[in-house]
Amino acid sequence: MDYTSLSKWRTRAIKRKLLYLLPLLLWVGLVLVLSSQPYEVQSIQPYLREQLSEDSLKELLPDWSLHYRTSTIEAKAEPFRFIEFLFRKGAHLFIYAMVAALAYVALKPYRLSLVPKAVIALAGVGLVAVLDEWNQLRQPNRTGAMEDVILDLTGGAIGLLFVILFSYWSAAGQRPRRNSRRKNRPYPR
Repeated sequence: MDYTSLSKWRTRAIKRKLLYLLPLLLWVGLVLVLSSQPYEVQSIQPYLREQLSEDSLKELLPDWSLHYRTSTIEAKAEPFRFIEFLFRKGAHLFIYAMVAALAYVALKPYRLSLVPKAVIALAGVGLVAVLDEWNQLRQPNRTGAMEDVILDLTGGAIGLLFVILFSYWSAAGQRPRRNSRRKNRPYPR
């Protein structure tokens, strides 16, 4: 292989790695933009108050109390705050599940085995989660919490589980079967 073709091969390899990395970088950028917004900009309570009646929500919601950091959120007493709390924590799970899945996919060009890819992806989730909470500490009316980092890591683990299972199932569907007689069986024996 001469120098010119080696240089083209390296350029293609770098472009391929960047192509796999780009969705992760864009998603992390979105996370940091969202964590830079003040609470009032992100609150869904005004929208909920426009769309739903507080009395009907009080009847609909269970008599639950959630303890988070130093406060207690009661569904019956503060239904809009309760729904927003669940929404925000659900968003944490989803956002960080996506960080983990995109990090796992970004590592594909490096041809690592499953465990190192999963560990690196989860470490990336932890790093982004800590940066996110640190960034929130600097914003007006926002708080950073270690509980949220743990929630983010949980979301990352869920995202990793889904992407690994999806990878396994899609790869299993592409493999040729060893014994053609098994193909017609409705279940494995």
